[in-house]
Amino acid sequence: MFYKELLQWWADFRAEFSTKPSISEYIIWNNKNIKMDCKTIYYPLYVENGFLICKQMLLNMANLESYNDCAKRNGLKHSNSLVWTGMRQAIPPELKHLKVYENELWSLEFQCGKKHLIL
Repeated sequence: MFYKELLQWWADFRAEFSTKPSISEYIIWNNKNIKMDCKTIYYPLYVENGFLICKQMLLNMANLESYNDCAKRNGLKHSNSLVWTGMRQAIPPELKHLKVYENELWSLEFQCGKKHLIL
């Protein structure tokens, strides 16, 4: 009983003082908060070209403007703007306005398919 109460206290304490969302909420792929047709999304072409977090979708720009900028800069030659639009629309408003900086992701390490990614 003591340990259960201690764990509950710790959970309440962390919830009370946690003001930042978890780093995992910033990741686009297989994110429970970012879904298309009730399914999490994953596009290997985008992962291979370095798109990992919501900020990289240039959500502060117009849709086609951001697509053209990213496609030219990141080599998304075999993608289309409809996929890009769907991905941007799938990101919930509360995640669109979160500020994340790459230096906050220093310890992020995960695997997508056969590719091991360390940010």
